[in-house]
Amino acid sequence: MVILVLGQRFAQLEEKTILSTLLRRYTFRATQTIDELELCFEAIMRPEVPIKLIISFDFLGFSNISAD
Repeated sequence: MVILVLGQRFAQLEEKTILSTLLRRYTFRATQTIDELELCFEAIMRPEVPIKLIISFDFLGFSNISAD
């Protein structure tokens, strides 16, 4: 039992580390607006269709997407 808890905590720590690294290095923008999303209410609330993202590299705060 203790081994499972330690393994789960380690896996959660790895997830948080990877997610924080991705959020620091990349910019995520949804292609849909909030109004275009259709939510599905089940045990957890999630969109009915996948959310499409535009991911761009943003190293040290310098994004490669130019503002129009």
